[in-house]
Amino acid sequence: MENIKRRGIFLIIFAFILVLLLKEPFVGIADNSDYYRVIQPLGFQPEISNRYFYAYNFYTVNDMSGEDIKGSLSNIISPKVENDNEYFSTQFIFIKISMIINYLLKIIFGKSPEIFNIKILGILYAAIYSYGLYLFLINLRFKNKYIHFLFLLISIVILCDMGYLLYFNSFFGEAVIIASLMMALGSLTAFINSEENGESFYYGILFYIFALALTGAKVANTPIGILIGLFSLTLFIVKKDRLNRALILIGSLLLVCFSILYYMNAPKWMSQVNNYQSIFYGITKDSKEPEKDLEKLSIPLKYLPLTNTHGFLNHGEFDIYSNEFQKEVYDNASFVDILKFYLLNPSRFMEKLKLSADSSVIIRPSYLGNYSKEDEPERLSFTERFSLWSNIRKNTLGSAFYIIVTFSVLFFIINIYEIINNIQQYYNEGTAAAFAALLLFLTTMSQFVLPVIGNGEADLQKHMLLFNLCFDLMILVGIYWLINNYSLKTVLLIALPAVVVLSIIILIQPANEKTKEAGSLKTGQYIYLGRYNNEPLKWVVLNNDENGYLLWCDNAVEYMEFDKKDETNAENIYGSNDWIESDVRKWLFEFKNNFNEDEKTLLNDAILKNILSYNNIQQSTGGNKPFYWNSITSYASQNYNTDAYYDYSTEGVFLLDAYQLQNFVYENDINLKKDERYWLRTPYYSSISMVRIVDKDGFIYHKDANVKAGVIPAVYIDENVIAVSGDGTYSSPITLRDVGREI
Repeated sequence: MENIKRRGIFLIIFAFILVLLLKEPFVGIADNSDYYRVIQPLGFQPEISNRYFYAYNFYTVNDMSGEDIKGSLSNIISPKVENDNEYFSTQFIFIKISMIINYLLKIIFGKSPEIFNIKILGILYAAIYSYGLYLFLINLRFKNKYIHFLFLLISIVILCDMGYLLYFNSFFGEAVIIASLMMALGSLTAFINSEENGESFYYGILFYIFALALTGAKVANTPIGILIGLFSLTLFIVKKDRLNRALILIGSLLLVCFSILYYMNAPKWMSQVNNYQSIFYGITKDSKEPEKDLEKLSIPLKYLPLTNTHGFLNHGEFDIYSNEFQKEVYDNASFVDILKFYLLNPSRFMEKLKLSADSSVIIRPSYLGNYSKEDEPERLSFTERFSLWSNIRKNTLGSAFYIIVTFSVLFFIINIYEIINNIQQYYNEGTAAAFAALLLFLTTMSQFVLPVIGNGEADLQKHMLLFNLCFDLMILVGIYWLINNYSLKTVLLIALPAVVVLSIIILIQPANEKTKEAGSLKTGQYIYLGRYNNEPLKWVVLNNDENGYLLWCDNAVEYMEFDKKDETNAENIYGSNDWIESDVRKWLFEFKNNFNEDEKTLLNDAILKNILSYNNIQQSTGGNKPFYWNSITSYASQNYNTDAYYDYSTEGVFLLDAYQLQNFVYENDINLKKDERYWLRTPYYSSISMVRIVDKDGFIYHKDANVKAGVIPAVYIDENVIAVSGDGTYSSPITLRDVGREI
């Protein structure tokens, strides 16, 4: 009866995940150009149109229709194509298995075997993930069955969030990482708790197989393979029989050797790109003194123009794959050299770790669409299907670093306590479990620091995926420990270190000094000015500068396109992201008529800086690089004030740009989340049509100019105004007076 209940748990988890993955409309993750190196050597015809925007359900496999079954299966197992990028991954194994299943199903049902349905790959990952999660959950011991059930529900909310599951319907290596990590963790807990030697051997085999799959999914995972290999030797504590001990020894050695060999045989171009980005899009990015950084790394200053560039841009006269570049740059700034640089410059390291923490609040990439073109014509659309945990995580923006550090320190302290306590009590299973938790901690921390050290800020959100999953597992392990050890003593054990850690973090933070504003209005105060649709317009004060007071309307006044049609380019069917020529700018010019004559005298025209997309850089008055994109509001400015292409325009009523949103809205703790998404006037550099947009979650995405979004006007007013009524709160906005006139 107990076995039936346990199998029922697996079936419920698996069925629930399948419903989330397979229900219509289809959802997945769009290609960011990584797909090619994965599917090309497997015989696929890579889909290159609409990358980033749409997820694809169906893919074409070359040379399948003319073969017999034996020949086709042989083609799948050993494709007759050159591996263009010399890229290898354990991901290939999972894709080939799904290709075989797809082929056989198509033959059985009389359909074209050339068409590969990616849902089959998703189902394979889902089965592995579900079984691993099932093993993890049933091997946790609870005193109360209702508490166990509640813990199961919490685990499903966290670990079955679509932020993770969406990867299964994709060709990203992260899918293998997610499924293999869960299976490795689940089989490890089962291995520790199993009493029969044969059963232990089965779970041990699963553990090492999927630990190898996790390690070989990406070159960046090789340190994890070494960690798992070394720490799995502690399993000798619980296994005394020769068979399982031989498995532990062989498996550990195999993991360590495989990790080293896989790292050594990584494609040279990939190592070079990662190394390049760790230097020029990591250390020197946003640096106040990049020339000194290069000197510390013994890199010639002739490479200074490469600062703030990543590996996939045009590098002008420099060939980043040449022998000269290898000798003068990569040989002088290896991974070890970069790690040493950060350790010798801890404040810089702290800045990067804060960025890593904030980048981790978003589980799935915020620049890759989730729907197919057939199901969602609007490009770059995201699903909200079962995303409660994703949304909770987003709300930790700004606090993520402190949460991560505090919880991690507590987790480590408690874990060491558990190891010592279990050893003293000769509790072997508990000791092995505590060492497994320590391995989880070390894996999590390695993935907190390694992405930005090894690859700079390039694609950082996606590179934090493994950290996200490991940290969420740490949260669940922490909840489990607290449930089973709850007492006044444990509360004190947790509370005291938490207070100490938070106090230290607060003390080492630089003071956030803000200059006082002159005049009668203060940042964050609300005022009345103008009317629209017979309703008074409420504005919030954002800043006071040479142009006067910057006011931002409290809510969108209209919901409209940024630009309906690109009159200068008939091939662009999505509207233009050029602010100067946009329809919304013309509309805002007319919007000025919603102020009466007295109110108009308060409005100041201002010369504003406008960021340009690549198709308009010929009109730039400054800058020499793209304006880099980041969906995290606290990092939206990027290279705005340094080297991004820009021009100027004179504006009366306008939209905020990304810089103003970050520095005057977000930094001043003014609510930027609205009931609907709304436009900024900043274009997305790599597109002729896409414009930055703030979604309901407060993060900055980009959408085609011809879709509809909210229009929230901004204006500058004369700084000589004074308040005659109201206290400036939201419920009692200020009424203004200027030069003896009440407005």
